[in-house]
Amino acid sequence: MVLAIEPGAEVILYGSRIKGSSRPDSDYDIFILVNSFLSRKLEDRISFAVYDLEYETDVVLSEHIYEKKFFESPLGKIMPLFNNVRSEGIQI
Repeated sequence: MVLAIEPGAEVILYGSRIKGSSRPDSDYDIFILVNSFLSRKLEDRISFAVYDLEYETDVVLSEHIYEKKFFESPLGKIMPLFNNVRSEGIQI
């Protein structure tokens, strides 16, 4: 779904579902890294595709979309959210 919109994107699952601390009503946290400039239009296209998947599967997804360049930047290397994704995330 995401790769059809942004070839080369990375999709990483992280959070309580990965750590084993989820509840039956927990969402799935997904972190999406894109190689190109993350325009509002691209972000909306990806978010709408995620929403469609939620609707089709009746599963709640919480997506975070960032440019890979920012994720790998000096600032990105000290951001707590990014570090959680690095340490516990699984690429899907």
